[in-house]
Amino acid sequence: MPDAAWTPSASTANSETRPSGSRGAVRAVAQDATLAGGVRVLALLLAAYLVVGQPVVGWWSARRQRRDRRPDARRRRYLRTTLLEWALAAAALVLVLAAPGLDLADLGVGWPRASAYTVVGSIGLVLSVALLVGLRRRVDRGTRVIATAEVDALLPRTAAERRGFARLALTAGVCEELLYRGFLLAVVVAEAPELGPWRLVLVSALAFAVAHTYQGVTGMLTAGVLGTGFAVLLLGTGSLLLPVLYHALIDLRLLVLSVRTPRHRAGGPARTFSPRPPPGARADSPRGPA
Repeated sequence: MPDAAWTPSASTANSETRPSGSRGAVRAVAQDATLAGGVRVLALLLAAYLVVGQPVVGWWSARRQRRDRRPDARRRRYLRTTLLEWALAAAALVLVLAAPGLDLADLGVGWPRASAYTVVGSIGLVLSVALLVGLRRRVDRGTRVIATAEVDALLPRTAAERRGFARLALTAGVCEELLYRGFLLAVVVAEAPELGPWRLVLVSALAFAVAHTYQGVTGMLTAGVLGTGFAVLLLGTGSLLLPVLYHALIDLRLLVLSVRTPRHRAGGPARTFSPRPPPGARADSPRGPA
């Protein structure tokens, strides 16, 4: 849909005034969002951190894990990231509640509206779960899953690490969607209300890609594509619900595919995931995490 055809969305209270034909449209969530005074300054600082600061923190955390020789280094990284993301999400919520021109509905906190995006997104979610079940069965039959070294370094190896990773995956689903889709786009709309929905999608996708710099070029491209899809779901449904569920499912798939079943423990490979081999090496050649 061209930006020129964009009609700003109404708030939940005004939803009954929308033309019925616009229910399938992609439109911004934060209609007439405004920021002023100290809240505006703090909101802009938090938005700037998400775009500029988070990539640095992610790189530092990955580097710290590589240098940390303690057996619980991976769990420590999970905990650091989990606590940081909840702290950032809490800060965003406090700012929204303190801003007279913003409310939680502007961030997409609420049920999806009746739209084609809600229907298609819900069907896609069910199919994604079915696909994950199918992939798990293939893994049980001996199929290996290749991961980049950066992603491989994140994968849990022990039961304690799997519990920490599960908490991290759920945290990322909730907090990163609240921050990079809900909060960031609400701030952008407040500062640049002339931007159409597809430009907002681009802003969200770029910010999300940059935030995953520590995962390398492949990780950034993947995050950019996912960020595009999540933003379209938010603007198409008016809710963070489907983006949160998709995000959590995508992160949890790493846990589901890397869990060792009794069959694996009886004589299978040490890990289901294998790091991607360097150029020119055999696909099954071993290589440790970065």
